[in-house]
Amino acid sequence: MKTIAALVFPGFETLDYFGPIEMFGGFGKETEIVTFAKGHDPTPSVHGQRIVIDKSTAEKNDYDLLFIPGGDSALKLAGDEEMMQWIRDASANAERVMAVCTGTVLLGMTGVLDGRKVTTNKLNFTETVPLAPNVD
Repeated sequence: MKTIAALVFPGFETLDYFGPIEMFGGFGKETEIVTFAKGHDPTPSVHGQRIVIDKSTAEKNDYDLLFIPGGDSALKLAGDEEMMQWIRDASANAERVMAVCTGTVLLGMTGVLDGRKVTTNKLNFTETVPLAPNVD
């Protein structure tokens, strides 16, 4: 069984999170999806609904797969060095790291994507590319 760590943060984009989770959930007993955040409080999406947290970043950082959704508020995480270090550590432990939309910007800012070809939301492209100068 593979464990998938799915990050949520205040203001995460619902489609960016739930679309991939729908797909991952289709693998049934082959995967365990763990929703995590910095703390245990239910975390609101950009649309206001709150999602329950399974684990906090303080509890675990060694998942098989790491998934980071997007959301305009993702860039607020960049100012949280503890959270950015958790993303670096969890990425180093994971077999695969996946992101949607501006979730790629977080990965780029941590250095995880240095030297790789990456894309992100075209509406935020020119604003976010300078935030990860070592990403192609």
